[in-house]
Amino acid sequence: MNVIYRLIPGCIRTDCMKHSGKSYKNINTENTALNSKKEKTGYGEDKDLEKKNLIWNMLGSGVYAITSMLLGVIASRILGKEEGGIIFFAFSTLGQQLYIISYFGMRPIQMTDMSFKCSFGDYLRFRMITSAAALAGGIIYSVLFAGSLNKMLIWFSMVLYKVFDGIADCYETEYQRQGRLYMTGKSSLLRTVFSAAVFIIATIITKNALYGSAAFAVSGFISVYIFAACPLKSIRAVDYSVKKGSILKLFNLSKLLFLSSFVDIYIFAAAKYAVNSALGDEANAYFNTLFIPTSVINLMAGFIIRPALTMLSVNYERGEIKLFNKRILKISLYIAGFTICAMAAAKIMGIRVLSMLLGTGISELKQYENSFLILILGGGFYALLNLFYYILVIIKERNAIFAVYILGGITAYFLSERMAKSAGIEGAAVSYLILMVFVSFMFIAVFLKKLLSIKGKKEYQDA
Repeated sequence: MNVIYRLIPGCIRTDCMKHSGKSYKNINTENTALNSKKEKTGYGEDKDLEKKNLIWNMLGSGVYAITSMLLGVIASRILGKEEGGIIFFAFSTLGQQLYIISYFGMRPIQMTDMSFKCSFGDYLRFRMITSAAALAGGIIYSVLFAGSLNKMLIWFSMVLYKVFDGIADCYETEYQRQGRLYMTGKSSLLRTVFSAAVFIIATIITKNALYGSAAFAVSGFISVYIFAACPLKSIRAVDYSVKKGSILKLFNLSKLLFLSSFVDIYIFAAAKYAVNSALGDEANAYFNTLFIPTSVINLMAGFIIRPALTMLSVNYERGEIKLFNKRILKISLYIAGFTICAMAAAKIMGIRVLSMLLGTGISELKQYENSFLILILGGGFYALLNLFYYILVIIKERNAIFAVYILGGITAYFLSERMAKSAGIEGAAVSYLILMVFVSFMFIAVFLKKLLSIKGKKEYQDA
């Protein structure tokens, strides 16, 4: 409650303040002061900044990821597998796909714009436009494919929440750009806990998926305002002005990243789309529950990969290729080890744990044990895929990334639904594994080709 108290009064006070309209030069001066630890923040001394950044970012990211994974499980326990399956698909599959449209690859661009070529106002206006596009896409998809008014409205409510999530990301990225990553973590944590609590309480009281989803969407709007938008106004360096021509500029900067991210999410979720289309809502609940450990592997791998990216970038820029390769191998082995441990744990007790989550008998889920293990193995390859995605970004192979994703997306389109129709949930699981292995190996092949090119240039220069 103390954290909420410290955030809300600041937001109320700053609503009455006029923006100071600082120049980019002044903004940079303030950020330099922050980074040199001469400036105090509203949350304590800057000597503790690094520690706060780490703790709050881990809390925010962890709770957000866990909630995303378990929301459908909670709905299944309260409402039954069929309604839970609708929530699962709407939130973690369709909603996430449309979130990428709202997101539009902007976080890395905004976060690394330390010369403040674009103001926060520029980024926010652009995100409002992409969010409107995501909402329009959600409406069109829901009308065309939901099949019933109730399901259509549930899908739309969940998509609306994810659109608000995309807008919140713009505010939370600005915190990071302003040197206050801990505020990003706080915002994410408080938004997630607040909205999840509203959804659970509304669903328990009404026993209705539509009412719970509608309450969830409303809570998304409220939480963005209270926990993301209001506290940002307390940072006087933030520039809310909008420059002419910034929309086109940001679109050109982000279009390739957006397309790559959009296809990446489609490849990752193609098996889920296939299960939803071919097998129905109840199968959705089972399949998405089986999918949970896959997301956990990716979350844990992210905690290893992201902190290492800075040093990997430094190693590559300095030409320290042996150290660069050594770090990549070390992270790859961590991912392999974690995946093997996850598969062993799943074999021993995975079905028992999942049956507790879904509230079903062990015998009912035992038939999906092979699918469960296949999905976990696929999750390991997805974590490896993400590692080499970042590596290819570092070595400036963005065009190759896009080409691989397009090839993977085409493969996913023709493979996933056919396998789900022919072999059910196990077929969908196998299609997921095939796609993750295929894209991972393609990324690794591009990386190895680049290494050979670097080695050839070095040998030529030495000669």
